[in-house]
Amino acid sequence: MKETIIVLENVTKKYDKDIIFSKVNLNINKGESIAIVGKNGKGKSTFLRVISGLTKIEEGNITYSRKLKFNFVPENFTKLNITAREYISLIADIEGINKKDLKEKLGYLIEEFFLEDIMDTPIKFLSKGTIQKVSALQALLTKPDVLLLDEPLSGQDIASQRNFIKMVKLLIRNGVTVLMACHEILLIKELSNRILEIDNKSINEVSKDDLEDINVSTMVFVNDIGLKSFLDENSEKVISFNEEEGKMTIRVRSDISNEFLKEIINHGYVLKYYEE
Repeated sequence: MKETIIVLENVTKKYDKDIIFSKVNLNINKGESIAIVGKNGKGKSTFLRVISGLTKIEEGNITYSRKLKFNFVPENFTKLNITAREYISLIADIEGINKKDLKEKLGYLIEEFFLEDIMDTPIKFLSKGTIQKVSALQALLTKPDVLLLDEPLSGQDIASQRNFIKMVKLLIRNGVTVLMACHEILLIKELSNRILEIDNKSINEVSKDDLEDINVSTMVFVNDIGLKSFLDENSEKVISFNEEEGKMTIRVRSDISNEFLKEIINHGYVLKYYEE
């Protein structure tokens, strides 16, 4: 029998007078992995903050079966002056992890995310993708009741992505509930057993069968000035993109990738890497 741990009843969230979503009714069960999908700016990140109580709601009720522990991997992580190791040590102190357990757990995670060479570098000097790894690392130090993931693979290399997916799958098997805001269709199909779509100020459940089964091409451009505006104008063709230190990584459907690639190059942008 499913154990319901979070219940939303007629929940409405607004920013000023703008309604983000309205009259949401939802049960979230222990051990489920739920993907939150929808176009940029529709409220996926806001929904995660609402679930965790990090932002208030204007109407409705959210009920928790007990006091739940939430761990969170945000999409954007503050560029702190302290090193990655110092930050993780602070989190460990807050979590009450003793030094012996921290050394063992941290050693494993550092190796899995290929972070050996950056742990003593101030976070403000790290790339966005590396900071995302540090953020994932802190969230995986302890076992939560609910793991919140906001575009968790943004900027991560392929090997780190695979290891992250492996770890999240293990947490799910051990009863952790996962809620993930994500554009990555392949990741959704790999991890999620429920999919919620935010659209037209409502949140509705959709089937995995409703997601298009697609192949994805990845392209990286080095002179990215102005490229984000181009991508915004062509958002219907783009699955996801990530901007980092003068580079723009773009993922598009393989069936349109050649045409899309030519279009970008014709606009004067320089291709550094391409993979189908």
